[in-house]
Amino acid sequence: MKRRIVYLFILMLVVFFVSVLIYRYNQRKILFDNKNIYEFNVSYDVMQKDVDKEISKYIKNKNITFDSPKVLLNPYGVSPLSALVVFYTDKNTGIKLYVNDVFMTTIESSKSHVIPVYGLREDYKNKITLLDDNNKEKILYIKTDKVNEDFNYEYETMNNTDEHLFINSYKGKYALDNDGYISWYMDIDNLEMDVTLDKEIYFVDKYSRIIKTDYMGRVYQVYYIDSSYNSHGMKKLNNGNFMLIDMDGSISIIDYKTGKVIYSIDLEEIFRSVDNEFVGDSSEFYANYFQYNEEDNTILISVRGLDAVVNYDLTDNEVIWLFSENNIFSSLFDKYKLKLTSGNYFIGQHTPYLDGNHMYVFDNNNFMMHNGDISNLKDSSAVIYEIDGMKIKEVYRYNSEYSSSWYGSFFEKDDIKNINFGCVLTEDNKSYSKIIELDQEDNVITDFTTDFTTDFWVYQSFRDSFYNEITTNYQVNVEVNMIMENEDKYFNLNEYDVDNKFRDNIKNAIVDETMIDISVEGIKSNIIEEDFEILFVNGKGRYYKYEVNEDVARNIWYLYINRFVSYLNGEYAVYIKINDKYYNTNLVFDIN
Repeated sequence: MKRRIVYLFILMLVVFFVSVLIYRYNQRKILFDNKNIYEFNVSYDVMQKDVDKEISKYIKNKNITFDSPKVLLNPYGVSPLSALVVFYTDKNTGIKLYVNDVFMTTIESSKSHVIPVYGLREDYKNKITLLDDNNKEKILYIKTDKVNEDFNYEYETMNNTDEHLFINSYKGKYALDNDGYISWYMDIDNLEMDVTLDKEIYFVDKYSRIIKTDYMGRVYQVYYIDSSYNSHGMKKLNNGNFMLIDMDGSISIIDYKTGKVIYSIDLEEIFRSVDNEFVGDSSEFYANYFQYNEEDNTILISVRGLDAVVNYDLTDNEVIWLFSENNIFSSLFDKYKLKLTSGNYFIGQHTPYLDGNHMYVFDNNNFMMHNGDISNLKDSSAVIYEIDGMKIKEVYRYNSEYSSSWYGSFFEKDDIKNINFGCVLTEDNKSYSKIIELDQEDNVITDFTTDFTTDFWVYQSFRDSFYNEITTNYQVNVEVNMIMENEDKYFNLNEYDVDNKFRDNIKNAIVDETMIDISVEGIKSNIIEEDFEILFVNGKGRYYKYEVNEDVARNIWYLYINRFVSYLNGEYAVYIKINDKYYNTNLVFDIN
């Protein structure tokens, strides 16, 4: 009798497990078979931890020595002209680093050496020389590949500097050495780029994520800032906070610890503080550059849509002065207007900044191609004005033969003028980029030109070095700090059970593979107007849902869903629910 009960129990267990297997098989067949599998990994932390674990093995290995170091080219997979050199020495020693016979920096004294190597030339057998404190020498060779076949340019320079020419474009970030080789590259389309004195790099993408990185490409922090959507200018302040300006003229200061907006003002408020009846449309408030003075809490703002530059006191909330000849400004602005005593005004300006009582401006001499009509375009120029009280005069102008629209920049450093004609338009409506550098006598000492057939436009150009005089050993196993303000406002992580009704709905879901699009920026959708849910269903009969039901969430939902998905793990079939209708995207996320 007891044996019969045991057999019956075993039989019931077998039936149960067979039923589970059949259920799992059917569930998988319904959810996962004949669908596109997408390996999805949005966590910088996870990706970089895998790399760091590998590097740590070499750091701990005392058999990897100065005479036989370990070389890791592009360890984080995003900076192909960068490398790490790892080795151990019995005694503490500093290391002098040379790249292609050019001295770069001295690495701090240590026994464990993790040396970041930047400035490698593309498609080249690079010579790396290491010298310890006893002048013992080790020579390595690192072979690199070509980084971008589409990037064609001509480059000549007589600028006698060890600094590289950095090119910030929407088709990637580049640096060139003085021999014309590409010496750094990142294949990212973020336009805003700020390099600090300690060689931290901050990018702001068009979805207003602030990303802290370095020349190696590892990510240290990601800020999700929805309130500064589509930022058009960014600067890290001395206190660690960030200042951003939107194209529509809103200015925000972001707390670096929390990601919260701690200050916000827009240009319309600034102008209405002078004339409360001032009215302008969004295109007129197009702002493209700012310079913030932390010492006196003032900000210089370029309002390209109004051909104006305004200097504003953020402490007293009042206009200091305005420079423009645009007749949109009423007589109430007269007492704030700088009086031009000699020279000309600018049109569609870029990068105005103050250096003492001098203001540097790139004068496009046009605005956005005059709505597509290139017949009236005039040549662009670089201008310096001198300000004396409420008077201003033009003291320098480099008149070029290039008509630049959209982008342009003008900076002076070490008595060398760097002028970027970011989008030069030709008479047959072709475009290319042109960068020149001038010495004190206005001789052209650098000439860079892109091939207009690639539409490669340079957003910004500047000179900088990869290192300071002393460089620390590269730090691995650094946690990535993900900062999102009010994360629970945009999604929750509740898990739901699949019931029969739900199962029937997804069985009969309308197949529409266009619902979800995977791009460089992450998950997107062609759904814009309606409220909807994205459902992630796993093989265990559970699912998560991401709801898009607010205007703010609908506008930037693709930014937050990448964060949402990063919390999941395993295989999930993706469905869309709109007005109780279910759509099958034919997509499975294999989330790591």
